[in-house]
Amino acid sequence: MLTTNNAPAEMSDQELENHIKSCAALLEQEMGDGNRTEALEWMQKMNDAIRLRSPAQVAKMEAERGLNTCFFHDQAGRDLPAMLKRQAA
Repeated sequence: MLTTNNAPAEMSDQELENHIKSCAALLEQEMGDGNRTEALEWMQKMNDAIRLRSPAQVAKMEAERGLNTCFFHDQAGRDLPAMLKRQAA
């Protein structure tokens, strides 16, 4: 089985992205070698690392891909204070 370091809690965004890419490469290699169990372990590590992405990194990636928030999400954020105020009255 191939090994790499687990993602430390205090990685920079770029270091974390490199770790995610490394896990993906190891996952692909293990699948290619027929080692399904090891591949699933790398997939879990990759998924765990993806969940560690900072909100700023996620926003950056979404913007790079043109995945801005939708109108309804933005509108709900603007309308929420007024809605809560009406409910409290």
